[in-house]
Amino acid sequence: MTRNVLTNTTRGLGVRIFMFLILTLGLISLSPAFAASGPEDHKKGHERPSWLDKLENQVNYEEVMGGMDGRQDRMNNTFIKLMDRLQDKIKEHATPASSGGGFHDSWSAHQLGQSYLLGPSEAAVPVSQGSHCPSSAPVKQYNVSAINVEIMLNQWGDYFPGYMYVLNEDIGKVRAEEKANAKSRDDELDPGMVSTGLQGDAIQPMTLRANQGDCLRVHFTNSVEDEDAGFQVNGSAMIISSSGLPASAASPGGIVKSGESQDFEWHIPVDEQEGTHLIQSNAGRDPQSLGLIGAFIVEPMGSTYLSPFDGKPTKNGWEVMIANDNARDFREFVLFYHEVGDESFRPLNRHGEMIPQRDPLTDAYRPSARAMNYRSEPFGINNLAVQDKMFH
Repeated sequence: MTRNVLTNTTRGLGVRIFMFLILTLGLISLSPAFAASGPEDHKKGHERPSWLDKLENQVNYEEVMGGMDGRQDRMNNTFIKLMDRLQDKIKEHATPASSGGGFHDSWSAHQLGQSYLLGPSEAAVPVSQGSHCPSSAPVKQYNVSAINVEIMLNQWGDYFPGYMYVLNEDIGKVRAEEKANAKSRDDELDPGMVSTGLQGDAIQPMTLRANQGDCLRVHFTNSVEDEDAGFQVNGSAMIISSSGLPASAASPGGIVKSGESQDFEWHIPVDEQEGTHLIQSNAGRDPQSLGLIGAFIVEPMGSTYLSPFDGKPTKNGWEVMIANDNARDFREFVLFYHEVGDESFRPLNRHGEMIPQRDPLTDAYRPSARAMNYRSEPFGINNLAVQDKMFH
């Protein structure tokens, strides 16, 4: 699985646009959420969700129709053998931050330089040694949770069971929106609470901000069911408040178990480069590709952040107005380009059926799985299909 991130910053005429390119190209999914369960899973009381059975049946059907029957099993066996060979070396070179099993902690294998294990290397990312915030620094405090959530991709009702970062104060809005969206899937004329153009929807990638010279404090709670989660701000000198260690997946406490919390802080230097940092969880790959991403932006010293909808101060949002008494005001937009899941993952339509890997009308690959800020509008299986149904 590879993940490439491209940040492009353009500032002119009072407008700054930040663009993230987050591409997830995975051959197979190895997390417990997608691995086939055996007798031991049922002994432990783990129930297989119905959509997982649909997913596996769809994958098997497509492989049979493509003359590749059994390919997935062969790939799984090959990767299992590879992980077995690397297990001893992994333990020698990196101690996982949390006990999640060989597959869950496979990020540590990247430290060995294995070319056949694609993805971001924890060891290759330079870690800046941060420090505790001085008492004189202005404080930006955010209380953030990682949660499970059903993400509806468009007003047609396509959706997938995913994850997201959310401010604790907005969890109620997210749950109300999630409930309304689920109800709307029973009525083809109801778009739910999915607005045209995203606007101020509660279910969107989280974007936080602080200024040069600020003390950023984050109280992070992992409310994801039965999975570890992290809050890593790429390219920052964020530390774990209690220990002063870098807030990376390799530091004890950097990965938070389900139901637990951790405090992080970053004293942002006054000369810190303005710009965007990707927020992600390095505890596992599937949550990242299924919505557990966000952005943190360093703004000019003295900035305030205003909602474009009512002009009032706001803490989170993909579009804001940056006001500053000592510099030019500007508008800011944050665009996340990302894929939904890996190559074997299928979003669902409003009827709970898996969306095909290839659009039968346009032959587009993985419709509904190429998304922007949790939104995807497949043209063929929705728009053209309705036109064909109505007008032939």
